[in-house]
Amino acid sequence: MVVFGLVLHLSNINELENKKIIDDKWKQKNSGCSILFIIIFAAFLMFAYLRETLNLIGVNEQSMKIIAGIMCFASFLISYSIFYRLNKIDNA
Repeated sequence: MVVFGLVLHLSNINELENKKIIDDKWKQKNSGCSILFIIIFAAFLMFAYLRETLNLIGVNEQSMKIIAGIMCFASFLISYSIFYRLNKIDNA
C-alpha cells in the first residue's frame, strides 16, 4: 500500500511538471501536497523496513496498516482530482 501511494504522488508530480497550466498557484499547491505525502509515505516505508529487519516492538503493525490504507485512499482521491482537472484542461 505504501508503494502504491508513493507511485501515485510521483506520477502527480510528473504530470504537473509536464503540462502547461495557467494556474501556477494550483500547480504549486498540488506539487507541494504530493511532496509532503511522499515524505510521509517514505517514513512509513522506513518504519515497515525497520519493523521487519530489527523487529521493533514500539511499531504496531496493525495501526500502520490502517493508517497507510487511509492515506492511500486519500492519495487516490487527490490523484483523481489532479488528473480530472488536467484532462479537463486538455479537452478545453
